[in-house]
Amino acid sequence: MTPRARRRDFLAALLGAPALSSAALSSLAACVDDDAVPDGDLIDPGMGLGHRLRELHRAGPFVPPAVAADAPVFDAIVVGGGVAGLAAVRRLRAAGLERVQLIELDDRLGGTARHGESPVTRFPWGAHYVTAPLHDDTLTIGVLDELGAIEGHDALGHPIIGERFGCREPDERLFVDGRFHEGLTPAAALDAWDEHDLRRFEALVDELGARVDGAGAPAFALPRARSSRDAALLALDRLSFREFLLQQGLTSPHLHWLCDYAVRDDDGVDLDEASAWAGLFYFCARRRPGVEERAVVTWPEGNGALVSALARHLPLPPLVDHAVVDVRANGGGALVTVLDGAGVLRALQARHVVVATPRFVAARVVEPLRRAQPAWLASFSTSAWVTANVHLRERPKDKGLPFAWDTVALDGATPYGASLGYVNATHQRGVDHGPTVWTWYLPLTGRAPDEARRLLHDGDRALWASVCVNDLERMHPGVRQLITRVDIGRFGHAMVRPVPGLFSSGALDAAAAPVGPIHFAHTDLSGMALFEEALFHGTRAAEEILAARGLVTPSWLPT
Repeated sequence: MTPRARRRDFLAALLGAPALSSAALSSLAACVDDDAVPDGDLIDPGMGLGHRLRELHRAGPFVPPAVAADAPVFDAIVVGGGVAGLAAVRRLRAAGLERVQLIELDDRLGGTARHGESPVTRFPWGAHYVTAPLHDDTLTIGVLDELGAIEGHDALGHPIIGERFGCREPDERLFVDGRFHEGLTPAAALDAWDEHDLRRFEALVDELGARVDGAGAPAFALPRARSSRDAALLALDRLSFREFLLQQGLTSPHLHWLCDYAVRDDDGVDLDEASAWAGLFYFCARRRPGVEERAVVTWPEGNGALVSALARHLPLPPLVDHAVVDVRANGGGALVTVLDGAGVLRALQARHVVVATPRFVAARVVEPLRRAQPAWLASFSTSAWVTANVHLRERPKDKGLPFAWDTVALDGATPYGASLGYVNATHQRGVDHGPTVWTWYLPLTGRAPDEARRLLHDGDRALWASVCVNDLERMHPGVRQLITRVDIGRFGHAMVRPVPGLFSSGALDAAAAPVGPIHFAHTDLSGMALFEEALFHGTRAAEEILAARGLVTPSWLPT
């Protein structure tokens, strides 16, 4: 293929296919031959209980049940068993609080960092790596150190990741013109236009990664609370990422594809939906002058390994498969009403509560928010994703580069948008032959969030398995003969969408403010669904409780 034809194909891919309507998806589903789709399971994390919660509140003002006479009073109840909730428990227990009860809507902990397991390997369902932290991200360093992933520090104080935790080479490969090539910017996919703009963009990222404001705060830093609030930088939040690139004269189709891939992968939004501030954060937050590109840290089960490490700090068995229906102040503490899988309501008491859920859930279950419907709620929206775990009895024979951890197609087109490719669960273990599990990702971008969720749930397991297998078949002809099962995950509210205006609106700070004994923690409060942000907000909410009890000084808390 000539560079001119390749540019033409890139531009067509950037424009994208027309969004399917629900009727069109139903028609497509009718064409799926169930007998030709491998067996498997469908997971809808928390959907059943969550919908029961919504119907309960539609019935009218909620009246909590009476508290049992012998019910204990907890030091704290943490609502939500994702990384933010687990981080809150970890910090509270480290301060000596043992009566801390975690409650989770799903049947297991982890949220979008949950994982599964087969006789072959453990595998992720969602989040599958972190980047090696810089020296000042002490929270992430602490968790990685618990896992034994840090073997020392370099001359600048940045942690060095142990060899078995750093992503094994080759880490990424790109499918272009019928072959696999190393990295996401292989020479075979580039022409002079692409190379010129990629160099200019790299220089811009280096400059922004080194910039600090008058107070010494980096322009972009993890966690986001440490980033500069400089008005000129926040002005980037008024642009989409594509608008920013075009304003800079950066028009290379491959650069636009790379940036689009980055924000779809990290944030569940495309180049036109992402705030320019969020897009630049992806590339700049881990940059510092004189620091080499940071290593990718991963496990066969992805961030499920981090969830397991955090869960070891739970002082009490978690209540899983329980929906929190109502949270409200009650005398000198808080009252939490839970609905279990059998439909039984129960009231629990605590001195403090951490609500570590998405904002739309917090606004539904926290009584003062439900009553007030705060203005900040309109600033938040969430993305919908399909993920699949594809079990293979053997690997296909590929052309070009050997199997990598992450495999991406330049044209990842499906009838429902562009996929992100897949990660290979056995790669990190050094197993390059025989059975494996591939985790495949499809963010439903380019349409209104509610429409994306309707389309997500209109498609059953057989449909999404067919979409997944057809996408893999384009890269690996004949691979369907090697697939033994396809498990599908439907995540209707996978992550917060960092759209233009979110970071500069004041909504993030307003949504994080405690309401009496009720505190808040979730990646929504950073506008980006990253492990580092969940860890920060869980710890921050716990520190608020400890400060209220006089166990720490409030000065630790960020402004």
